[in-house]
Amino acid sequence: MADWNIKPRSARCSACGKVFEPGGSGHSLLELTEDGTFARRDLCPACFSALPPETLQSLPGAWAFTLANTAKSKTREAPLRKETAEHLLRVLLERNAPADRGVCYVLAILLERSRQFIERRISRAPDGRRIRLYEQRGTGDLFPIEDPGLKPQDLPAIQTRVLALLEGKISLLSAAHAHVKRRSWRPCCARPVKRIRRISR
Repeated sequence: MADWNIKPRSARCSACGKVFEPGGSGHSLLELTEDGTFARRDLCPACFSALPPETLQSLPGAWAFTLANTAKSKTREAPLRKETAEHLLRVLLERNAPADRGVCYVLAILLERSRQFIERRISRAPDGRRIRLYEQRGTGDLFPIEDPGLKPQDLPAIQTRVLALLEGKISLLSAAHAHVKRRSWRPCCARPVKRIRRISR
């Protein structure tokens, strides 16, 4: 997905250079470049307000963001293994294998439901594929996730793969993980399957 290789959120305003402070806010803009790729600009509220209306109307996408206040410590343990899920998603997106699209989609939804991701935009790739653009809270990293159009009958097998990968029962370096036998993990995935069915779109 070369067209979606978008840089993370900047630490400073792209226009005036003002540093984005913890707890502060700003705006992210997507602009289409001459070579057909997307470029990202991050602006402070003052510079964003100074943009002409016609500029904003011509943008492919724009959204506001608020930086986390680092002074507030997070003491509660998350019910979802967020760091493992995020790392897994990064690895799968990097290798960009067609067999991983369903797993990437489910991981992104789980991270969104656990408030780690924010869905910013839904776009169409040149070949007609629907791409959901997620932003990671705190870092501002963008994750382009292809919507594979999953059907209810597809979820059990994908859920099996997600659980096995998160629990380390399948190696990411092994190509064999694309064909997991359901009966091997049936006892541990009976309840999570119901949960993912509720969040499917």
